[in-house]
Amino acid sequence: MKNQKTLFGQNTEEAYKLLLKQLEDSKNVKTTTPKTQSIQAPANINPAEYITIPSSNILISKEQMFNNLNFENTHYKLAENNLFMPTPAIFMPYYSSVIQAKQRKINLQDGANNNLKENEVDELYQRLSKNCWVWLNAGFKNENNKEYLINYNVKNKSLIEKKQPLEACLKSDGYASLEFNKQGLATKISGDTKYQQDKNLYFAYPRNNAVAGFDANSVRVYLNCSWNPTYSFSSLGVFGCAAGVSKK
Repeated sequence: MKNQKTLFGQNTEEAYKLLLKQLEDSKNVKTTTPKTQSIQAPANINPAEYITIPSSNILISKEQMFNNLNFENTHYKLAENNLFMPTPAIFMPYYSSVIQAKQRKINLQDGANNNLKENEVDELYQRLSKNCWVWLNAGFKNENNKEYLINYNVKNKSLIEKKQPLEACLKSDGYASLEFNKQGLATKISGDTKYQQDKNLYFAYPRNNAVAGFDANSVRVYLNCSWNPTYSFSSLGVFGCAAGVSKK
């Protein structure tokens, strides 16, 4: 067979050199473990069923739980089990860290401070990119021409509001890049007209008297700040969080 200098319009020698460079670059990618203190998981949970969120003492469940409850009753059910609902400020960095772990850029650890195996990371990634529908602890209100984000805590079987001014975020629905403000809300339009896995998500901007949710399916990933808090569906649940204690 005659040696071809081009294939499908590309110089074969240049393509081969590029392939070798890509293979060499992939060898030089370093996997790091984010700086996180070793923590002691609460006694009421199985640490193997939770992930330590990087740079925090917060643990989040691997599996979605407490499906078919509305926003308020989900809070109560979590509190009964000494757990709490993640805010967008907790959940969105966690979502980004799972993507990085899938790309072998960082290591994630479970609640017993063990690095996750490759297949465990892949399972987490599949849940968060294709198969979840969960509440996030954030509500939105407009009062006196000012916008507020509200987080909720359970006290004496009632929801207690903690109100703070809404930070700058996108004010229209559309695809957003994976850049978030301190409240965990999208801040930058992605510039794409369709979903790009691991590069963007669909952001529904905060509406008055709405609450936040996160969902993912085979079509796209959503950060939705326009959910009705009375929603309840068999597939709608939550990733429960627990506060760990730093080991000395």
